Amino acid sequence: MDMFEVSRGVSFTEFHNVINGKLRDSEITYHGINPATTERLWPAPVATEDDLDDAVKAAHDKFYSWAKTSIENRKRLVGQWAKSVKTHEEEFANLLIYESGKPRLIANLEVTVSLETLMQSCMFTPQLAEEGSAAKDIRSNS
Repeated sequence: MDMFEVSRGVSFTEFHNVINGKLRDSEITYHGINPATTERLWPAPVATEDDLDDAVKAAHDKFYSWAKTSIENRKRLVGQWAKSVKTHEEEFANLLIYESGKPRLIANLEVTVSLETLMQSCMFTPQLAEEGSAAKDIRSNS
């Protein structure tokens, strides 16, 4: 798995659950299998019921502040996310190849489409975002 050396401070073979912005490990792990080679892959933590409850609570708590976040700030944050994905484009493609057995062409295409989707969401105007938005109702009721 040489193609997964730590790249620019990010590991693509060490996984954690992320709950309320904090990394959380688990005593129980799962190992995926590369379907192309049957090679056992890196360990991934298995969430407990408490992890799930904590994650749902954190998501619920953050939902209302996100609903009040301006469209311009959302676009900025999604743009930052897209830049981060772009920085690790090759690593994401390699991950798809190892975990799903996809050919490189398809893995690269999937990453490219994901990046395009993120970038398109940065182009929304406030008018497009507000039309039919459930968040609009939430902001007015909070």
